[in-house]
Amino acid sequence: MHLLAAGHAPSSLRRRRGFTLVEIMIVVVIIGLLAAVAVPALKQSRVKSAATRTANDLKKVGDAFSAMIFENSGMPTGIYNQDANGTVPAGFLTADLPAVIYSRPLGPNSTISFDLRTSLAAANEGVVVLTSLAGDMDPDVMLKIDQIMDDGNLSTGEVRRANAIQLIYKAYSQ
Repeated sequence: MHLLAAGHAPSSLRRRRGFTLVEIMIVVVIIGLLAAVAVPALKQSRVKSAATRTANDLKKVGDAFSAMIFENSGMPTGIYNQDANGTVPAGFLTADLPAVIYSRPLGPNSTISFDLRTSLAAANEGVVVLTSLAGDMDPDVMLKIDQIMDDGNLSTGEVRRANAIQLIYKAYSQ
């Protein structure tokens, strides 16, 4: 008598046709663990990228203004690019400024300005101000910018947090 003749195969000879519930659950757990490890790394990568770009932009603007102040032997008063349209205090030639002054380093709702108001000019200082126009800046990005450019403390040094939407970089001091 043949065991396969009547369509009844022993269990060891049957072909498996799918995955068991346990196998599927193991795969789901492994994918979950991989995602739990990858998500924080992706966030840190995004923060570091935004902070590095912004720090470079702030330095370029500060360096350009420092050069212009040196060439003009003085500091005009006013705020350059306060309205994000490129307004400039008298005495500055905009041709010497890097295009980065018009950049939006933290997205479309951010702006860079250079502040030379009389109160600062009296102390022979100029600051680059990064402003978020759409609400609070990411505190992780602000701290990373400070770590790249300064001492890693947002309340001391050349880079300081003015408030939840503004970061100030003291770019020029005489």
